[in-house]
Amino acid sequence: MLLIQAQELSFAYYQHAERLLHKLNFQIAPGSRIGLIGANGAGKSTLLRLLRGELTADSGQLYRKPGLKLGWLPQDPLINEKGLAMSLVWALRPELEQLRQTFLDPSADSDELVKALEAYEGLGGYAFEMQLDRFLAAFSWDAEVLNRRVETFSGGEKTRLALLLIALDQPDLLLLDEPGNHLDQTMIDWLEDYLVTLQIPWLMISHDRHLLEGCVETIWELEAGKLTIRRGNYSSYRRDKEHLMAHQTQLYELQRKKARQLEQVAASRRAAGEKMERFKPSRSIKKNGGICARDEGSVHAQLRTRNLMRAAKAAEHRAERVETQAQLNRPASRRDLSLSFRSNQLRVRHVLRVQDLASVRDGRKLFSGLDLILAPGSRLAICGVNGSGKSSLMELLAGRLKPDQGQFQWAEGIRIGYFAQDIDSLNSEQNAIEAVLQGEPGRMTLARTLLACLGFGQDQLRQPIQSLSSGERGKVALAALVAAEPEVLLLDEPTNHLELPAREALEQALLAYTGSIIFVSHDRWFREAIATDELWLGQV
Repeated sequence: MLLIQAQELSFAYYQHAERLLHKLNFQIAPGSRIGLIGANGAGKSTLLRLLRGELTADSGQLYRKPGLKLGWLPQDPLINEKGLAMSLVWALRPELEQLRQTFLDPSADSDELVKALEAYEGLGGYAFEMQLDRFLAAFSWDAEVLNRRVETFSGGEKTRLALLLIALDQPDLLLLDEPGNHLDQTMIDWLEDYLVTLQIPWLMISHDRHLLEGCVETIWELEAGKLTIRRGNYSSYRRDKEHLMAHQTQLYELQRKKARQLEQVAASRRAAGEKMERFKPSRSIKKNGGICARDEGSVHAQLRTRNLMRAAKAAEHRAERVETQAQLNRPASRRDLSLSFRSNQLRVRHVLRVQDLASVRDGRKLFSGLDLILAPGSRLAICGVNGSGKSSLMELLAGRLKPDQGQFQWAEGIRIGYFAQDIDSLNSEQNAIEAVLQGEPGRMTLARTLLACLGFGQDQLRQPIQSLSSGERGKVALAALVAAEPEVLLLDEPTNHLELPAREALEQALLAYTGSIIFVSHDRWFREAIATDELWLGQV
């Protein structure tokens, strides 16, 4: 039995606006393993919100199996959650939590405890605890991690905790929006194994080629409001798409050639007809008194002129039809994205000095005794497992946190640009142009150019930040960073939420950048391409 089926599903965020999704047809069956891809702003997250019932389609039908239970992993899970992680676990089974409180109540008498224990066992409390222990082991966590406050978790740890909660909740269908964004390489490998062996169907938005390659069986691609479905993994999808593009390009060129030939035929016949029209309509008499063979005054000649003009018009109409069909078959093309950081060559011996630096979070030491010297032009990758303090170190160097021990010093007068992992730090009330201008209207041309280079159309420039996708907000943050012309870049997961072309454009820009870079990234290919040095942080 189908879990979800859509027929002619369409959606637009604003009345009279161009439809973001147009007449989609698809179905999700038991055993489905689907990878959803597409450009930033193509509507991938919107489609998942429709499936969850958070949004309502403008037209079409969306069927959900009665009683369908959905598991949902958003792009930035648990971002506003506070309190102990254990509280979130027991919130899944509030009836068990109420009984647990009875166990902990010192005023409860023996009869109440016996009844509570019997009810706890009858409701599957011990089975739930065993299941929790099993999943904790699978996530390489001990039970003590659940006694930490959620707000002290790193982005990757929050993703792991959210996946743990979903696994415990046992949904019928799992929806994941960029699940690998905050995970270290070990956890990405675990996630791939988890998805491969998962018994329930799932639909995942991802730009991670390894995940799409290793565990996906069907690729859904959203492009220009339409959904294309291809069986197979990412490599199969790429081969099929390249073959289709080659076929469409060949067909397009043949139809354009045919249209040009018909236009030439029409022009030739029209010219011949017009030439005959210019002849004198009176009879032409030979010197010997006979009538000329080409007598334009004859009925036959006038009929031939009309036939030529009629044939020219028919050829023009055929050329228009062929040209229209050619445009329909024209392969979709995407503007190449580009990015370029401006920077002066730093004339200093050391860009940064770090001495005996330490950071403590929620009573837990993340790192200590850190010493570092950063030379001009260096590209340093900060590496480590989730929770090792990578983002904390970036916040320290950006001046957003104070060290618990040690000190660091930047070269005098240096301009620092910081890209935070939390792109929600952008002002949601501003539009893309305003966010890049940063209160300097004289940079309007630069702001427009930067956003255009990152694929923004005219209609997107004035959209409020809150209406943009996560990938589009990431591009706005990058454009604002470029506009500031920093001499040092601090980048915390800059590729998160970015489509593959945007990742490649950022990679090329950073390779050409003459300033110094300190960055955190779980994208292995990006890290290997950019880094000249690596610094590994470990749990203490």
